[in-house]
Amino acid sequence: MTAPIQIGDTRPRVQYVGDGAQTAFAYPFAVDDADALHVYVNEIRITTGFAVDGIGAVEGGTVTFAVPPAAGSRVTLLRQLGLGRVTVFQPGGPLRAEALNDALDHLTAVDQQLDDAIRRTVRLAPGAAETADLTLPEPQAGAVLGWDATATGLVNAVPGGVSALPADLEGLLRRHTARAEAWAEDAAVSAWRAGLRDAGSAGGIQPDAPLVAASLTTTGNITVGGALTVEGATLSAWGRTLLTAENAAAGRTALGLGPVATADRTAFATALQGTTADTALQPGDDATLGLLDYTAGRPRAHTATVRAAHTVTLTEGEIQTLTLTTDTVLTLPDPPAGRGASMLLVLIQDGTGGRTPALRTADGAPLRWLGRSAPSWQTAAGAFDVVAVTHAGAVSFAAHIGAHIGENA
Repeated sequence: MTAPIQIGDTRPRVQYVGDGAQTAFAYPFAVDDADALHVYVNEIRITTGFAVDGIGAVEGGTVTFAVPPAAGSRVTLLRQLGLGRVTVFQPGGPLRAEALNDALDHLTAVDQQLDDAIRRTVRLAPGAAETADLTLPEPQAGAVLGWDATATGLVNAVPGGVSALPADLEGLLRRHTARAEAWAEDAAVSAWRAGLRDAGSAGGIQPDAPLVAASLTTTGNITVGGALTVEGATLSAWGRTLLTAENAAAGRTALGLGPVATADRTAFATALQGTTADTALQPGDDATLGLLDYTAGRPRAHTATVRAAHTVTLTEGEIQTLTLTTDTVLTLPDPPAGRGASMLLVLIQDGTGGRTPALRTADGAPLRWLGRSAPSWQTAAGAFDVVAVTHAGAVSFAAHIGAHIGENA
């Protein structure tokens, strides 16, 4: 430093967030040379477009921009000194107080500068075990840093998508995928049930009311516990015996209907007619509907690198691993009316990090976050967030079910 300035106990760095109007930003530390005051807007150092006052003042001064920094931009002011010696004392020469103070002030300022730099480095906690070694391995393309098996050193780890996730996290993804699939299936069944009505109401099914449906198609068997009504008439017990093989001949003879009808394909003129007959409900069949298994989901996985805008489609898979290379707007799928959909999104920060995702629906319907608001996203390089999304008719739900900070993706 070239002038005797008293260096106070003030960190030589200050940051602000621009509002699009503010032009003057104060720095509360001493600077004896304008070249030693470095000005940054976001990550870019700028050297023009501003004026500096307060050079040489113990209390600091002000940086005034000709054009106000944009709203949301980060303004950083810091003192950056050269590390060379500024004073030489001759052997046997006079030791002037002014020169000595100047040298000590410079050394104090350098110590503050080094302390500021150390605060922004990777460090172990004061109480951490001394067995840990923070020496970095050789750089490896596409790898992320993580601890080794003994948690004593850093190694390169290559992420491999969902299949390479830790077993406990993969199990969590599978369970939530099955649950989301069940929600979608339940929503579809509920929509179908809402379309049914009984004989005396405009919608819904009342207790003990007859069910009215436009059509009913099943490939299984149907069991009727009470009376069976066909075209407005109740089929009698004797009439039902016509459906059984052992009573059909006598019944049809008594009614003058001729020989017993057959469903054997060999009794038809063409093979097509016989095939059609064999697919019908056969006499004596058990017509009980089979149970639906909603949880037997078999999700497909998809991996992609995305940019500022990306449309998520169901055809690419129910589990999608997306690497963000910038702030990204993700447009979610809009299933057809009466249908639901669900998927799991693994949103990974690229090697730079600091990427912010935003989720929206294609049909403009509101996206409801479980927990009332969107989560705080991971920003470290290689970190990722896991989000479950369910579209149930007119409403889409999203749940932030986990995150990984990036040691070993």
